[in-house]
Amino acid sequence: MVSAGEAPESGELRDVLEEMGSPNVVTLEQLIRAAERCGLDGLAGELRDRNKRRTVPHRLERVGYVPVRSDTANDGLFKIAGRRQAVYALRSLAVSAQIRAACGLAADPCGSVQ
Repeated sequence: MVSAGEAPESGELRDVLEEMGSPNVVTLEQLIRAAERCGLDGLAGELRDRNKRRTVPHRLERVGYVPVRSDTANDGLFKIAGRRQAVYALRSLAVSAQIRAACGLAADPCGSVQ
């Protein structure tokens, strides 16, 4: 009954995250690749669609992931694989653990995290 009001794509997103091993942090690019591997081309297309980008943080929040902002970049994005990317972390992690995990994905060290 709890999931009665949940959007159908949330289930697909949960499936993809579970297939990825429920990572502590994830990027949009990782989600797109995992959705394609799972045969969820519709979800991958939606995540790739720039017109729907504003919905991504809300959709991830519904499945337990929140955006993590880099303190070292003005835009809040992390440089990963040569590109600035948004990172989403499990909401259940402490903020310091979210930042440490996001820094683990980043090419540049983020410094010390309290």
